[in-house]
Amino acid sequence: MNQRVRRVLVVVLAVAVLFGIGIAVKSANDNHARRPRAAAKPRPHSSSTSTTRPTPPPRARPPAAAGYFTILPPGSPLPSDKTCAARVHRSSWEPVRANATHNHTVPPQPNTLGNFSQWSAAWNAIYRPRIDGHFTGTTDEIMQWVACKWGWSDNLVRAEAFVESHWRQATGPKFGFGDYTSDSSNCTYDHHPPCPTSFGIMQVKWHFHPAGYPSTSPQSSYPWIIRSTTYNLDLQVAEMRGCYDGMSTYLGDTKGDLWGCLQDWFSGSWMPGGGPYSAEVQSAMSAEPWLAWPG
Repeated sequence: MNQRVRRVLVVVLAVAVLFGIGIAVKSANDNHARRPRAAAKPRPHSSSTSTTRPTPPPRARPPAAAGYFTILPPGSPLPSDKTCAARVHRSSWEPVRANATHNHTVPPQPNTLGNFSQWSAAWNAIYRPRIDGHFTGTTDEIMQWVACKWGWSDNLVRAEAFVESHWRQATGPKFGFGDYTSDSSNCTYDHHPPCPTSFGIMQVKWHFHPAGYPSTSPQSSYPWIIRSTTYNLDLQVAEMRGCYDGMSTYLGDTKGDLWGCLQDWFSGSWMPGGGPYSAEVQSAMSAEPWLAWPG
């Protein structure tokens, strides 16, 4: 092969090589252009990175030894149900588990209670309609709510409930039922002589609170004083507040006499400064036996 032909072949071969490289580069570029990009990871919004922690469940611990609420002076404005529900110190501590159903039973709203003859027209107009038992919780949470609602001491409520029933709302001859009588006229529609006349955690005597209505009447406190822990406490502390505010129609000057008012709950008669029953409540209030109860 002569030298000229050899040069032509070399040139042709070089052109072919260069052309092949160009095709390969273009194909690679096309493949890269067609390959889908990986989806970008979304940036978290500021709200999804909140450092707010979920509210832990309330701990099972008894109330503070000092309590949470103190007695307001006679005639003080009283907080609402809703306000007091927000002020309750929540805890899953429940030393009387037998109260569970009663603690979560709310009577029909509003109440249809008849007038209480032992209290003034002002009490019946202002305080009686507030007795609604419209709260549920543990036994101690209910006591706090009632104390707050009536401007009362929660430790005083705990102490009186201890003396009355050891905090038992549950029905039965040992706890929940009391003051048995053979007088059939004082028996409720579902009991026969000898029958209990006082019921629940505060031992509310149904035919006196209020008096004059049969137990089948919507104006009677029965059966809700036994069905609902909150209703039982609500009614009793409403009456204690009425006494402390000087609203009695027959006891005389009761205003500001705390221990006299507690004694009246037991005896139905007036002993200024209190008596054996109120002294027993004071003793329980000092000892606070509930603080040692498991819950």
